[in-house]
Amino acid sequence: MKADLKHVQLFSAMWLLRVYTDARSPKCAELVTQPLAQLIFWSKRLHWQLRVSAFATVEFKGEQVDAAWENMRQSRAATDYLSELPPGHVQSCSASLIKNTNFSMSEHHLAILSFKVSSIDWLALSKDGHRRAKLTPSDSVEWLVP
Repeated sequence: MKADLKHVQLFSAMWLLRVYTDARSPKCAELVTQPLAQLIFWSKRLHWQLRVSAFATVEFKGEQVDAAWENMRQSRAATDYLSELPPGHVQSCSASLIKNTNFSMSEHHLAILSFKVSSIDWLALSKDGHRRAKLTPSDSVEWLVP
C-alpha cells in the first residue's frame, strides 16, 4: 500500500506548476479573486499546443517565498523584484536611463503562483492530420475531435 501512496504523491506533484512573478502584477489580484486559470503553451518545434486548466494560489510571503528569494537574490533577475515601480508602469525616457543601485535586498516584491492542474488539452498540428486529447491527473486520456 505504501508504494501506491508514493505513486499518488509523485503523480500529484507532476501536476503542479510554480511560477515567480512580481506581487504587484495585476494577475496576482485577479487570481486571488478568481483562482480558475488557463495557461497556454506552444512548441514551434513539435507543433504542439497545450491548454492547461488549473486552480491557482498566490503566495505573497512565507517559507516558500523566502526560500525562492534566497535562491534568486544574487541573480540578475533579482532587480526585477526590487523595482520601486510595479510591472507595466509607464515611465519617462529619462527615468528609464537612471539605474537605482540603492535597493534594499529584503524589500522584494516576489510572489509565487502555484497552479494545480485539473486537465491538459493537447493539440498536435500536422499536415497529415491534427490530433487532440484531454489528459487528467487521474491518468485519464480522452481522444477528441481536433
